[in-house]
Amino acid sequence: MATKTATSARKSSGGRKKAATRRTTASSKKTSNKSRPTARSNGSRPKNAKRGSRNTQSNGAAPAGSVAAVQEVLQTVERREDSLRRALKRQKKTLKQLKKAVSTHRGTVKSLKTDLNKVSKTRKTVSSQL
Repeated sequence: MATKTATSARKSSGGRKKAATRRTTASSKKTSNKSRPTARSNGSRPKNAKRGSRNTQSNGAAPAGSVAAVQEVLQTVERREDSLRRALKRQKKTLKQLKKAVSTHRGTVKSLKTDLNKVSKTRKTVSSQL
């Protein structure tokens, strides 16, 4: 009977052991996930990698295509700046001429006003003498 008791004890405790082992394996899986490094996605980069390192060659020089593209953009910007400088110079010159024309026009208007006043005075004196 002692053997029956032992087997019955094993059977009764065996179910508990399985349940207990399930719990321990589940908890051990959780802890093992924490210790594993997380998988990086394709878009992520390591922390020590420099920004833009994908576009540079191993010796640190930029690819010739991107250099040529940047130079072309810079030349376009320089041309645009030159054309804007020329336009600004023309506009300054025109503004200067217009200011000069306005000042001469004001002088002309003043002289015409004085002439008109003189003529109106002489007309009044002539009409009063008649």
